[in-house]
Amino acid sequence: MTSTVTVDTSDLAPVSFPQDVPTIDLPKVSLSKLASRDAAETARVTTIMRTSSFFMLDLMDHPSGVLLYESIVECARLAGKLFTSIPFEKKQTFQRRKNVAILDKGALGTCDENGLYRKLFSQGYEIARLVLEAFQTALQVEDDAILQSHDLNSPSGHTIRMLRYPAATAHKTQGRPTLAAHRDWTSLTILFTWLGGLQVPKSTAKWYEGSPQSEDDWAYVRPVPGCACINAGEALQLLTGKMVKAGLHRVVAAPGDQEKCDKLSVFIGIRPKNEWPMRPYRSPLIPDSVAEDEDYANLTCEEWGGISIAKWIAAAQARERAKLAEGQANRKTGSA
Repeated sequence: MTSTVTVDTSDLAPVSFPQDVPTIDLPKVSLSKLASRDAAETARVTTIMRTSSFFMLDLMDHPSGVLLYESIVECARLAGKLFTSIPFEKKQTFQRRKNVAILDKGALGTCDENGLYRKLFSQGYEIARLVLEAFQTALQVEDDAILQSHDLNSPSGHTIRMLRYPAATAHKTQGRPTLAAHRDWTSLTILFTWLGGLQVPKSTAKWYEGSPQSEDDWAYVRPVPGCACINAGEALQLLTGKMVKAGLHRVVAAPGDQEKCDKLSVFIGIRPKNEWPMRPYRSPLIPDSVAEDEDYANLTCEEWGGISIAKWIAAAQARERAKLAEGQANRKTGSA
């Protein structure tokens, strides 16, 4: 099915993506074909997730995708208004609880817009379910376990996040990550963004201790209007015995003149339900030895998430200490 529907997002991308920066054009997957259970597209999306881990999902070739995209654009515009209208001093009063990081619970949020958020997440979950079903079919997972473990109505760490990267601070971070290289804790992340900044390793990247060695090993992901950028996270990597690969990525300032614009992004994070045991699914394609050797097999998803967060916080704090020490050393050298 050829996409004929368009949604105007020129206000979210007022400046074009530059042509002179290293770029990776991700493979595009058809939502319409996934919805019709097309065997070739099901196999293709699974192959992508076993190798490069990222793809663009064309939402505009299916009615449910169009509805989701329209809701996402509405949410992004709402976020832009909220983030710019609330004074900084008031924002500072909304402190997250200590060591809880992004999986905080109990925050009230903007309750006036809960109807929009519920609609958005319900629509996003149906899209995610099609992708998860494709994995379940291609990997021959028994007992519908992938879908069972991502039940919408059970307590879980499902997330909707709205992000704003102010243009006024972009020049301070040009060429430096605003979000360090990492893999998501999700099963699936569905990202919507209209300006550049997301980077993934090049296929030619040289690796050292799990990360690309140099800045030249990274390339920008070009945003595609009407598409969602999909990547698998560490939860699904663990549950599939690494048959699905969690994608390493980072965020830097938008390239070229796009850095002069406020950047808005919305993402939907899909996680297993809290009580689900973090042992690999049963499948003839997943060796038994993987399940036997897995360190997290006796943990629930909620417990595994807590451990992952603690490790991430410790690593982030170590980076901040190193950055502070480097700055102090440079100041001493300059004053000598």
